Amino acid sequence: MAFLNLSTPRVAASSLAKQKAKRPEQTIFSKYHDKAVKDISKSIEEFKARYGLDGKASKVNIKPKPSKNWKVVPGTEENASSDQTFDLETSNEHIALFWKVGPRFLEIWDEIDGDKDSVKLYIVPARNGLTLLHEMQSAIESLAADSELGKIFHQAAIETSGIRAKGVYDPEQDNYV
Repeated sequence: MAFLNLSTPRVAASSLAKQKAKRPEQTIFSKYHDKAVKDISKSIEEFKARYGLDGKASKVNIKPKPSKNWKVVPGTEENASSDQTFDLETSNEHIALFWKVGPRFLEIWDEIDGDKDSVKLYIVPARNGLTLLHEMQSAIESLAADSELGKIFHQAAIETSGIRAKGVYDPEQDNYV
């Protein structure tokens, strides 16, 4: 029994939910590429914040946290007190650059004799970090799926995506179906 009669007939909410348009699925390559572009941009901002290159006070006096694409090499970190000035140019701090797809490090560098991790980690003095992060950013932004690096990246993205995916990978759609 209706207690209030209005002049326009109403529509059932359940009928509207069915009309909702499905968002087109991104391919695995484009989804992970978009994430990599965001991650490297964030890594650059975090590097600038740690070393005071963003116009604000350096955060070197804070225990270093790993970023998405770099981390301070343990044992080289410098923890300047808040009243000290940190000089990146004379610092002995080193960072390790890397590129991860999900939990997997991409093995994209040549091995240094006797150092298995050198294919995953590119260790440099921190003073060179910003330049190299910008070089990585350019490489990531311009990454083509059919390039050698693009194929390594794409394979890692497929494997990472497959961890939670339901179904089977379809190369035609570049997705799990």
